Amino acid sequence: MSNFDNDDDNNITNEDTKNNETELSQLKEETKRVNKKKNKEKEKNEEISEEEMKSIISNYDPPAILDWPKIPYKTIAIIFLLLFSSILFLYTGITKYKANEKWTVWFSYTLLGSLLIIPGGFYTFYLINILLHREGWNYEDLPDLSEQ
Repeated sequence: MSNFDNDDDNNITNEDTKNNETELSQLKEETKRVNKKKNKEKEKNEEISEEEMKSIISNYDPPAILDWPKIPYKTIAIIFLLLFSSILFLYTGITKYKANEKWTVWFSYTLLGSLLIIPGGFYTFYLINILLHREGWNYEDLPDLSEQ
């Protein structure tokens, strides 16, 4: 019984390996065919005539990398000057008040600081929104003092 069983098992495994080898060779041939087709398609796509290349180059419109908005540097400098001077005048007015100076001295500093903080604070707020790229805020709405 053992002799008979071993021969059947050997025959089955031999047939399985032969089937597996044929399937493997078929798969290899199929992948070669597919790869050849892909290479041919790539070569067709890569082949561009000189005239087509010239038309592509002449019709090429590069992206607008350098199309930045005009930044009003003088306006920005004046914004910071207004904000800084308003803070300075308010601080001076408060210290003069605490030092018990005449009311005309501390009141004039405080009044001047209060008046300067209105445009300085507004345009600083506007500039911060521009720098944060919030929708509806842009440099074009700032007054450009360099053109005057």
